[in-house]
Amino acid sequence: MKLIINYMSTLLYQVMVVILPIITLPYLSRVFLPQNMGINSLMVSVSSYFLLFAVFGLAVHGQKEVAYCANDEQHLAKVFWEIEILSILLTFVSCMAYVFTIFLMPKYTLYILATAPLIMANALDISWLFIGLQKLPMVMTRNLIVKLATVATIFLFVKNNNDLLILMLINSISALISNASLWAFMPEGLHFVPLKIKNLKQHFVSGAFLFLPTVSIAIYTVLSRVILGVFGSVKDVAYFDNSDKIIRTLLTIITSATLTIMPEIAKLSSNQKNDEIFSLLKKVLLLSIAFVVPVTVGTVIISKQFAIIFFGLPYRITGNVMQIEIWIMIPIAIANVVANQYFVPMNKSKYITYAVLAGATINVLISVPLVESFGAIGSAVAILITEVSVAIIQVWQMGKSFKRIIEGKEIIKIFLAATVMGIVSLIFKQIINDLNIYFQFVLIIFVGIVSYILMLISLKSYVVLIPLTKIMRRQ
Repeated sequence: MKLIINYMSTLLYQVMVVILPIITLPYLSRVFLPQNMGINSLMVSVSSYFLLFAVFGLAVHGQKEVAYCANDEQHLAKVFWEIEILSILLTFVSCMAYVFTIFLMPKYTLYILATAPLIMANALDISWLFIGLQKLPMVMTRNLIVKLATVATIFLFVKNNNDLLILMLINSISALISNASLWAFMPEGLHFVPLKIKNLKQHFVSGAFLFLPTVSIAIYTVLSRVILGVFGSVKDVAYFDNSDKIIRTLLTIITSATLTIMPEIAKLSSNQKNDEIFSLLKKVLLLSIAFVVPVTVGTVIISKQFAIIFFGLPYRITGNVMQIEIWIMIPIAIANVVANQYFVPMNKSKYITYAVLAGATINVLISVPLVESFGAIGSAVAILITEVSVAIIQVWQMGKSFKRIIEGKEIIKIFLAATVMGIVSLIFKQIINDLNIYFQFVLIIFVGIVSYILMLISLKSYVVLIPLTKIMRRQ
């Protein structure tokens, strides 16, 4: 029951996280011209590389280690302080290195200094402790309050195209405040424990195994913007970044919600309850696919209208980019279950590294020619090819075990329901073509959701029948 509560509460929280950018992004897209939006995206991308080094895989490693020793207070305190001190040291080194990029990008000096606190905030981030202890409501409540305050501050102080520096400072300071606030809720008993260099080295090595795939992923996600800025244009960066933000935000709903499952699988693994692990993974994979497939099909249909409504007419090309990039949701959802919910808790992180390094290699080879030829569209194609490749490799690595978590008949039902939903939505879109674009947008989404759910019910899909059966029993 606790697992279900954590999963549902995380899912609801992530829905709120999706709604908040919907409030800010359209506003910012109208306040800033594509040039300044591109600069903002470029600076966030560059700082992300240094933040990756600061995190160094310690967040996921920390979650797993905390889950293992959650019932041993003395051992928990030891693990917590070892990982946290290592995190502080890595953050300091990374932050200093980031500041030195001023010499490489002197015209962006103020922007580099304004985004430096984003990296510094990592030293204060102990959310991994609460996630490992499965105390998610505390983390979510804190994040939600800070995000709401950030949104309000943006509306108050970001007024015109010259306020780019203010926007960066607001985001940086909010990250510091958000992470610092968690320390007020740290569990009692986690008193400082004298450290041993040997243990720090062990955590460093474990973090490195998780860091390598993270860096590789960043090569083909964050680097896409850098390549666009160099071989395309700053406007291309803005078009692609807008598309990527929306799609990655949608992905966080499913990836963050399934994150609650990882500590549970780690516990089951330590008790060698393999049947329970595969049963749980089967449900997680099915729910993930049931979410991403209709979202993908629906986005292809409404992306052009969405881009104009959400970002404004100057960003209409974003709609074309979204129609291609949105397809990454399906391979990423599958890879998320295989990698984060199976390989990590089962101590098989090396397989993630191999798959992602292969994906990064593929992306580097195809990105430049695609971007030079097609700009932002080319970048979307490169990302899609890369994510499909990574998912295929990880499924192959999982081998026969993957067959134990795949429900072929149920997945066929989901794809069939989504296909019917797409056809119905396209026909309905033509019927209401003369209506206001805003009405079209809302009505198409409504018709799509209803037709998808009705098709799942008519096909007697496990995804909807189990919840409906439970509701009927309660009544």
